[in-house]
Amino acid sequence: MRCLYRRCLVSVVCAIAVGGLIAAPMETSPAHVIHTRDIQLIDSADSLLGDGAALVIGGSGLRMAVRESGRPAVTHYRVLERFRAHSYLSVQLETGRTHQIRLHLSHLKYPIVGDPVYGGRFAQPKGASVSLVDTLRAFKRQALHAASLGFDHPRTGKRLQLDCPVPTDFAALLLALRDDARLAAQDLGRKR
Repeated sequence: MRCLYRRCLVSVVCAIAVGGLIAAPMETSPAHVIHTRDIQLIDSADSLLGDGAALVIGGSGLRMAVRESGRPAVTHYRVLERFRAHSYLSVQLETGRTHQIRLHLSHLKYPIVGDPVYGGRFAQPKGASVSLVDTLRAFKRQALHAASLGFDHPRTGKRLQLDCPVPTDFAALLLALRDDARLAAQDLGRKR
């Protein structure tokens, strides 16, 4: 939960990340917190050394990076569903830094599907169905969706909760991931 101008803001974001085995310790824990280092805006001329080594690429020349000298950032996430090469996540922010979800998941080597800045280039999942590859290629945005937003009304102080179902393209991507996992399980069953 994050308090802004004396009003509490709670947001729950759905995300699809590349990596079916995201955060192995999640097997024993229902939730996980990313509180690695801090986030800082960097310029493409900056160089990152040590654990934060990275090549900064972007149309504007600016992007965020995990650095010791940045501002604190905390992200909580829970795996909702695992697929062969992807994970469906529920993400809740404790802080609200620019690109926080995208940067934290990319820092853990699980970038958001369709993220041109932190996700790298498209890589076809090994053994993926033609349908899944086509759906991934057609998904032309980041696989992030603000599913729930809660805050105190600025005048009345009454708690407001806004919920929004996933959009059609996001739902289609989830369906393609589920179908691909089902087909892979069937193939594995036939081979045994």
